Amino acid sequence: MQADEGNQMPDIKNSLIVWQIQEQLRARGHKIMLDGDLGPETFWDSSETLRAILKELGGPIKALPTPRPVASDKGDRVLIDIGHGQKPDGYDPGAVHAPKGPTEHALNKIGAEALAARLRERGLQPTISDANLHNFPAGVAAKGYDLLVSFHHNAATGPAQYSLAIHDNKTPSKETVALATLVSARVAKTLGIPDKGARAMALSILQGARSVGVPLAILVEPYFIHAQTPDRPATAAMSDWSTRAGQAIGDAIADHMLGA
Repeated sequence: MQADEGNQMPDIKNSLIVWQIQEQLRARGHKIMLDGDLGPETFWDSSETLRAILKELGGPIKALPTPRPVASDKGDRVLIDIGHGQKPDGYDPGAVHAPKGPTEHALNKIGAEALAARLRERGLQPTISDANLHNFPAGVAAKGYDLLVSFHHNAATGPAQYSLAIHDNKTPSKETVALATLVSARVAKTLGIPDKGARAMALSILQGARSVGVPLAILVEPYFIHAQTPDRPATAAMSDWSTRAGQAIGDAIADHMLGA
C-alpha cells in the first residue's frame, strides 16, 4: 500500500495497515476477512465503511502487489513462534488436556525450545518468539527471516492421532511444500504415529509471513494432545513427546536448509 500522491500515509508497515482495517471492520460488525493480498484497486472504493476506515488511517490508498516469496538455499535465520499464549485481549492457553493436563501453550514452549536447541546444534540461527501479538502481526514479525515455524499441538474430542505440517494456501513454493512434507514425516517416524503430511490452509500467521515476503513459513501440529486413541501419550509423557517432536522438526529443517 502507499498513499495517493500528495496524501501521505502514516508510517506503518503495509501489512499492519491491513490488520488495522480488519480490526475496525470487526468492531463495526463486519465479518469480511482480509489478508496481505490487497486485491484490485477498486476493492478499496467499494463501500462506505471501507472509505471511512481508510480516511481514519490517512488514505485513500492504492493497492500494490504482494511480493511472492523467493526461497533461498543460503538462509539460516529461523523465527520460532510459540503458538497461543499472551495476546492483546488476554491469555490464550490453546487446547487443554483434560482434566488437569498441560495447556497447549505450555507444550508449544517445550517443543519450541527443543527445536531451537537442535537448530543451534546444526549451525542455524533460531530466535524464539512468545510475543504478545495476534496471529497476523506474529507472521509479519518474521520479516527478514528465512523461515517462520509456528509451533502448535493438535486436539480432538474423538479418535485421531497423526502429525501434520501446514503451509499457506496461496502460491506456496515447491520448497515450502517439500519442507512441510519432510517435517511431518520426521515427526511421525520419531513418535511412531501416522503421518498426515503437508496441508494447505488459510491461516492468519502464514498470511502475515507471506505479506512481508518470508521465503518459507509453516505451522506444525506434531501430535494430538487429547485424542481418544490407544497411542495417545499419557499426561506425564507429553513433555517428552513435545521435546522429541521439536528435535525431529529441527533435524528436518536443518537437513532441508543445509542440503543434508
